[in-house]
Amino acid sequence: MATPIRSGPVRTVCAPADLSGPHNAMNTRSNHFMRSLARHPAVYGSALLIVLTTLVGLAYLHGRQLALAKTERALDERVNAHKYYLQDALGKFSLTPEIIASMPEVKQALAQPSPENSASLTRLFDDVARGTQADRIFVMNTGGTAIASNVGPKLPAIIGENYGVRPYFQQAISGQTGHFVGIGKASNELGLFLSRPVTIEDKIVGVVAVRVSLSLEVFRSILKQYWKDKAEVAMIADEHGVIFSSPIDQWMYHTMAPLPAAVARELHAGRQYGDRKLQPLAMQIGESLTNEMRFVRFADIPNRVFLQKSYSIGEIGDRVYLNVNASQYWEPVVSYTIIAALIALATLLITIAGVQRWCYRTKLVEAAIHDPLTGLYTRLYMNDWIKNALRAHHRDEGAGFALILFDLDEFKLVNDKHGHLVGDTVLKEVGRVITSSVRADAMAVRYGGEELALFMRYGDSKEVLALAERIRSRLATSGVETSAGRLAITISAGVALHLPGESSNALFVRADEKLYAAKKAGRNRICS
Repeated sequence: MATPIRSGPVRTVCAPADLSGPHNAMNTRSNHFMRSLARHPAVYGSALLIVLTTLVGLAYLHGRQLALAKTERALDERVNAHKYYLQDALGKFSLTPEIIASMPEVKQALAQPSPENSASLTRLFDDVARGTQADRIFVMNTGGTAIASNVGPKLPAIIGENYGVRPYFQQAISGQTGHFVGIGKASNELGLFLSRPVTIEDKIVGVVAVRVSLSLEVFRSILKQYWKDKAEVAMIADEHGVIFSSPIDQWMYHTMAPLPAAVARELHAGRQYGDRKLQPLAMQIGESLTNEMRFVRFADIPNRVFLQKSYSIGEIGDRVYLNVNASQYWEPVVSYTIIAALIALATLLITIAGVQRWCYRTKLVEAAIHDPLTGLYTRLYMNDWIKNALRAHHRDEGAGFALILFDLDEFKLVNDKHGHLVGDTVLKEVGRVITSSVRADAMAVRYGGEELALFMRYGDSKEVLALAERIRSRLATSGVETSAGRLAITISAGVALHLPGESSNALFVRADEKLYAAKKAGRNRICS
């Protein structure tokens, strides 16, 4: 069974030296060591250098792991922002082809082709295009010939043109939903094409297609602004690696790798990118950090190394390649390595000092275990504790524990209005309220800036919820006394009970989801 962890601070002190026999024996051994060091400086110096080099090497590797995780989080956030934009800008068009394909006027025009029916569809498509901001809406018969389309001052006429070789037609005529990014045959402009088959009594009689380009143009302008402001290059490529959106004009319609001959022929036959040559992008690939992250150099951007990560993005293409300056990765690695090397050197030198080493080590342990502001446990210590707790629960289902994830409501407003010193006072008091409300075997952790985590063993889930509610109610009722006066402070919390075999990440995800639900529901509440 895992050893219970007390939520109160653990104080370790260096006891006064005992001047009896054992101490004298220690002095004798120390003197013997110093004499040996004086006789064999090269041996001890080499050993010290080996140990120091090993520690610096380990620190360097660990620093790379931390930098990788930090950089990946930053890249993931940026890509998610791009995804959200595309979902918002293009998602509204996803059902348009299906709605149009179900219209009686469309089915009648395909079943009974005539100039009158085509003219009626043209007027109908004009109205739909204005309402949805689609560039082009058109319908084709089973041979791929366009029989009706919306019109406009900048839209070339396409009635009678054949689109049978276009992938979006081939997909829809086979009964699928067509999804295709490419150059318009008539407009010669990039667009997203969505298509659906038109059926009468379960028989496919034609295809409806919708073309959208404005959203792609706006998105590309956003990418250009990121390149200008942040030197960040985001490229979107299709499933073949053809780049169709990039902030750098000369990279458009290049490929991430040479195209196989069969794929090149297929793209040319379908006229997906018109007459573009689809040459490989001049890119030198360096070290890979993960399966999806690597260092790259571009011939068009000399003297600069980028860190590139690729993501699957189904909203518009197959993959997005996000490139950021590699210094975002290397700077924390170098800083962490230098700091770790200095700590390692100091630790090794302090070893020679005997008793002082133990006092210094105790201070380092205290700093690693407890947050200096709140006195709560740190995430570093939490990681070791939770590993033991996970193993214990895996062995014994009766050793279950719960996670309560607290977050101060509107804490940024406190800092902005009253200053960070008042914010620190609030954090200290919230930490004190939590630690004074729990049993000795619970563990309270400062998980983030204003996020606090509480681990506790439990016999009944109601006990966990009751504790969380007591803490919430106590803060909401009493507030916090600060130099700016008594402030009304509330917290929200998400509660998750650990399941045997569940990872710590999964546990935190569930607790965070509940915390998010509490925030979304209006804050100052507990969700489980």
